Amino acid sequence: MSVRQRIAIAMIAAVLVNVVAGVASWWLNDRADTNELEARDATLRAEWVGQVGGASTAFMSEATDLALGVRSGKSEEASAEYGDLVGADASVSRLISRMPDGLEDGLARRIVEEWDAVRPGVLAWVNLEAEDAGVPLRLSLTDAGQLRSSTSTNIDADADFLGMEPGAVRRAIRAEAEAFSKGTLRVALSDATADASAARVAAVEARDTAKTVTLAAIALSVLVALAAAVWLYRTIAGPLGRAQESARRVAAGDLETTFEVHGDDEIGSLVEAVEEMRGSVVGQLAVMREMAGAVIVTAEDVTEGARSIRALGVSSDEGFTQAIARVEGDSELLTSLARQMLEA
Repeated sequence: MSVRQRIAIAMIAAVLVNVVAGVASWWLNDRADTNELEARDATLRAEWVGQVGGASTAFMSEATDLALGVRSGKSEEASAEYGDLVGADASVSRLISRMPDGLEDGLARRIVEEWDAVRPGVLAWVNLEAEDAGVPLRLSLTDAGQLRSSTSTNIDADADFLGMEPGAVRRAIRAEAEAFSKGTLRVALSDATADASAARVAAVEARDTAKTVTLAAIALSVLVALAAAVWLYRTIAGPLGRAQESARRVAAGDLETTFEVHGDDEIGSLVEAVEEMRGSVVGQLAVMREMAGAVIVTAEDVTEGARSIRALGVSSDEGFTQAIARVEGDSELLTSLARQMLEA
């Protein structure tokens, strides 16, 4: 594996760790945001159900007060009871018309259907009480479905109430109203509250998990960086350091030092080339040593020959004697230079 490939692998590993950690952290935070939105929506649904329950309870309270009032003859045309009941009815209808998004379709239909069933019965009960008491006012509905008081009514009494005593009618209607407020609305409120609580818990858990993943990613990035640094040091810096130390020994004159070839990458090729160069230099120096040795031997033979000639006294000519002396001197100089070359 080449040096470039090792460096690329180390960089890719570090980048992948950061990318994976970043994607995981982003996904977890996004999930936490979604859970928080779900918790908010569930809380809004719970608040809406609670408001509907409170408004329906107020409606039943106003209806009961009005029914008791007309029975006792206290409610007259100018009395406030009719207006209070109209206001309570409008409050419930307004809340139901503003049903929040996310409410289960089946439950939403059930709330509307049960309210549409409870409301006419309550209004019919009040009209029955007014009729029995001889009060001229009646509750009626406009074309838009809004409640108003008048001297006539278009609200038909439930067939189940015909022939029943007012007290029995009141108990039956109260039972229906309680089934609506304590049954359907309570279930909806409980479900919405549970959904909000679960979504909040999930959001907190997702945030905590995102923090944990982020910290783990930081630790993993550090470990990957350290592992990559150790790997690159052992495969790049280590061989280069050993080659540098060998080069220093060779530079100091230790030609027996060899360069360790650690692999087939660029560094290995470089060290191998340097080792070949060292071997070539050593070979050339060996040849030079041999040549210097041969020169020394030859020079010493020439010197010895010149001395022998001079000792024999072959010629007394001054020029010949000087020539022999020069030969001896040159031979000795050549020998000295050759020995210095060997020492170097």
